[in-house]
Amino acid sequence: RKNSAANAIGTGATAGVDLGDRFTQICLLDAAGSVVLERRLPTRKEAFERFFRALPALRVALEAGTHSPWIARVITALGHEVLVANPRRLRSISGSVRKSDRVDAEQLARLGRSDPRLLSPITHRSETAQVDLALIHARDLLVRTRTALAHHVRCTLKSFGILAPKHSTESFAKKMRPHVPRALVGALVPVIDQIEQLTAQIGDFDRKIEAVADERYQVVARLSQIHGVGRLTALAYV
Repeated sequence: RKNSAANAIGTGATAGVDLGDRFTQICLLDAAGSVVLERRLPTRKEAFERFFRALPALRVALEAGTHSPWIARVITALGHEVLVANPRRLRSISGSVRKSDRVDAEQLARLGRSDPRLLSPITHRSETAQVDLALIHARDLLVRTRTALAHHVRCTLKSFGILAPKHSTESFAKKMRPHVPRALVGALVPVIDQIEQLTAQIGDFDRKIEAVADERYQVVARLSQIHGVGRLTALAYV
């Protein structure tokens, strides 16, 4: 069936890909704009490789989202032209009365076929840059978690009439333990222990991020010369 579908599609065809967490709907239009194939695939790398490898070179339109970076890389590697649509320019899809996966996939295909500029296509960062940005995001999550835990400790102590002096987040765990009364040891010491562990993990992330900046993003050193711009901010910007 795949070989016959590939023969029917021919050259100049366009695919619309409506991405979902579990399943993805695909609509293929031939050069004349007729629907020649509709398929529902699991949103898995092997399923996309198997499907698109059997087809001639296509123009593929999909909307930017959580899965679009890796899917765009997979489809591009198989020799297809990929257009990653800017969601802000796809209100005609999101506002459609007849909204469904099949309708969205067909509309993406037709927009990509008629004029790619209608999609305001974006370019995803490279896989390496995406991995490096994941380090920054993970560190940020740990910092926000640590801040929330420290705030909880201070507020709990304050509700018992204990106003602990301010400490830096790095020394918080060590300096705060003496201020915890015996009655609150069971409630707060495990939280303080967690803060201490998070501080160590954040330090590990800082060292990894420094290494990434030095090895792959030399421009970070130049940006960091600007007053008030640290290496972490510069790397995130890059």
